[in-house]
Amino acid sequence: MSKSFWGFMLVYPNSRVKIMWDLVIIVFSIYNSVLIPYEFAYSPDTNILMELIGSVIDLAFLVDIFVNFRTAYYHTKTGKIVTSGKKIAMKYILNGRFGVDLIATIPLEFLTLIFSTSESNLRFFGMLKMVRLLRLGRMISFLKGKQKLKFSIKVGQLLFFVFLMVHWIN
Repeated sequence: MSKSFWGFMLVYPNSRVKIMWDLVIIVFSIYNSVLIPYEFAYSPDTNILMELIGSVIDLAFLVDIFVNFRTAYYHTKTGKIVTSGKKIAMKYILNGRFGVDLIATIPLEFLTLIFSTSESNLRFFGMLKMVRLLRLGRMISFLKGKQKLKFSIKVGQLLFFVFLMVHWIN
């Protein structure tokens, strides 16, 4: 690959494309936060459409890892934008986000297909996708916009988690 190709593939943190991508990932995370516990608790019969949606979401989270490896960032001390691929990758890997994203992206539920004799014991691997929810707070903080919008999203997120915890406790 040429250097101009990688320059072309660079994503700027405040670009419209990055903000829209982050919104898609937020919607997928919220969808997962409802669907994964439901599937874990009730083991509903799956249909082709649900499996297709799940596969699309898994693919989107995999693509998000690549997007994060190509997203420039602002240096904390100088305020200048860093576009070096090596520096971007090191920051993404070293700040711990890559590990969380990777664990959340690996389709561990396919272990149940390999080890079909103990499906009930391996079903909990699908719950590891709940790690995707950790991205919500991080993404909301990066969204540009009015403070009221950010505050509303954070309050909504807090209420959602409170209702989810109350549901799990009962």
